[in-house]
This record gives sequence, C-alpha cells and structure tokens, in this order.
Amino acid sequence: MTSGWATRYIGLSAELHKRYHVTFFAPGDTSLLAQQFPGSEVAPSTSSIISGKTATRLRLAGSLLRPRKQSIYLYGFDYYPELDSLLRNSGTNWNLEFYFGMGSYVLYGNPQSKVPAICDFCDSQLRHLAVRRSVIRTWRKASADWAQRLYVTRIKRFFIPQSLRILAITDEDRRHILKALPQNTVFVVPNGVQRPSWTIDASYIEAKWRSPYILFSGSLDYEPNVQSVIFTLQQIWPQLKERFPHLIFRVVGRNPLGLLARLGNPQAGIEIIGNVPDMSDYYRSAKLLLCPMFSGGGMKNKVLEALATATPVVTTPEGTAGLRIPIGLRRFVREPPPELRAAARMILEAPLDKYSGWAREALKAAEEYTWERVGHELSLIIESMASSTSAASCNCHH
Repeated sequence: MTSGWATRYIGLSAELHKRYHVTFFAPGDTSLLAQQFPGSEVAPSTSSIISGKTATRLRLAGSLLRPRKQSIYLYGFDYYPELDSLLRNSGTNWNLEFYFGMGSYVLYGNPQSKVPAICDFCDSQLRHLAVRRSVIRTWRKASADWAQRLYVTRIKRFFIPQSLRILAITDEDRRHILKALPQNTVFVVPNGVQRPSWTIDASYIEAKWRSPYILFSGSLDYEPNVQSVIFTLQQIWPQLKERFPHLIFRVVGRNPLGLLARLGNPQAGIEIIGNVPDMSDYYRSAKLLLCPMFSGGGMKNKVLEALATATPVVTTPEGTAGLRIPIGLRRFVREPPPELRAAARMILEAPLDKYSGWAREALKAAEEYTWERVGHELSLIIESMASSTSAASCNCHH
C-alpha cells in the first residue's frame, strides 16, 4: 500500500515514460525505478544523506532569516549530496526538467538553468494548514500552524524562481500556491486512478450490495485521516451499528499507530487493519466508503479509488475537493453528523436497483480521472513548454 504522494508520482512517471524519453534521478536506491520503467535511463543509487535536524525555536528563526537547503525544517527535505553532484555533472542534454515535490526543486533545482522546468507541488501544504484552522481547538496549536504557514511561505519565496512552472492538484491548491507565489504560472493537473483489473458487472455490484463492510482507507499516521476515523467512531458508527447490527467498519491503511491501533474492537464491529500490500480486496468487498474529511490538501485518493471500484462514498465537501461528483451522488456529500448518518443509511437501506444506479454513477465519474487522461493533460502542458524538436526528452527528479 503506497501513500497518496507516491501514487501520484508513480502514475505521472508512468505517463511520462509512455510519451517521452525519460532520465530519472532519485535519492536512495533506484533499482526499483529501473525495473518499473525499462528503457528509461536511471541514475545510480545514492546513499549519503543529511537528514533534517530537530527543529528548535532558535534553528527555525535562523532558517527563516537565512534559509539554506541543507537545513530546512519541513517533511521531505532530507538532502542527498551525491544526488546533487550527479545532477550537476550530468549536463543538460534534455528539453525539459520535471521535479516531483517542492522539496525536490528546492534541494536540487538550478534557477540559472536555461532548460524549462516544471515542479509538481502536489497538494498545497498552505491549503492544508489554512483548512485546519477550522478544526483546531487550542491557541497553542493555532500559533504553531501560523508559524508553519509563515515558514513554508518564506521557503517558497526564497527558493522558487518566477520561471518555474508549477503543478497543483486542485483549483483550491492552486489558489493557495498563488498566494505565496503570485508571479509563477500554476497549472492544475488532478490525480489519476487505475482502472480495476477485474470485471465490474451486475453480479459484482450485487455482491457489494449484500456486503456487511463499510470501509475507510488511508495512511493511518496522517493527521487528517486519524481525525476522520475518530470522528466516525464517535459521531456516526454507534448509531449505524445499532440500526444495522451485522455491519463491520473496516479501517485499512499504513502505520496504524497509538490510539488508532487500540481502537479495534470485534465486539463493536470495528476492524483496524494495517499495512496491507494491496487494497483491491477491501474495495471489492465494501458496500460503501465512509470518510468524513475536514482537512488535508489535494484530492483524496481514497475517494477516487472507491469511485473506480463502483463503491458509493459518504463524505464531506473536503472529501470531494477537486472532483466532479455526479448529481446523483452529491446527496451523500454532507457535513453535520446527523446528515452523514442519514446519507449512510440511505445507501444501506437502498434496494438493489437503486444501489446499482449509484454504483454505476460512481464508476462513470472515475472515468474522468484515469491516468491516461491525466497524462494527456500533462503532455499538453509539456508540449507547450518543450522546444519544438522532433523527439522531446524529459529529465525527472523524484
């Protein structure tokens, strides 16, 4: 099971690999990249690393006043000097540079390069912090978030040149990125989803309709997901379990730590399942996805994956950010707990024909977000930037 960022990077890399000659540079072990993208050039593995030190108030203040790429106190900013050397010595025999993640460009990008460059910022951390303000309950956490927003904005403005083109996942992420970098060009390229490897037919949908499983999926060490699961167990699940005693709530994801790991309770119909290699069986057997989301940036991959497997979704407006939800499924996008419970009951009590209609609407909605379509959108941006040569070449940094 991969994280949302990894899913996006793999999906976009696969589409670039189909369309262009790609040279991959990535920190750490690159052997899996070579296996996954045969025919592409993959730079050698790197091992030396300068990990970010623990952030103290003094260090943060120093980094805010005089940022240095070897000491940035943000997630994903571990610095590999060997990778930097590889890039500096590789020449520029490509037409375009593509960076995955803001940290990739900040650590390894070259603002003086004459080669056009794109950086996929993925979801906006500034958006995540802004949305989280509505759910923070203490002055201390609100102050810490304010300081982090200030710090992220400072890093962006210090290291990101105006010439860098940026990708965002949603229009809302784009808006927050432009607040910090108003002079940059920011494109929206949504997340994609793989089509299921199995046949979705009437018998498959009927089996889902008969299923006792309600699903939540996602990284279980990620604060917005933890918040969603706890909210569901406190505000929604007890009433649903009382009304439908046969139901089982499955919480499936990476790294269920601390409180979440202890919340599994077979007697109450609650299963906490961690670190599964493949989510397919859990989506196949789920009657619905229940994921009330209140913070986080980007698009929620769990919702995309549910739609692609013909699984109706009960969520909040944040859960559908960046997605075009069909009219028939919008009735399940609610926020107050009583309305979320009512939306789940509507699906659980629906006859087969009604449930089948919603399942097929979900499947049709997912067709707008196949990786093939996303790759086409990305290629249009690249073609508008790359030099007009007969064979475009692309250099990718993970």
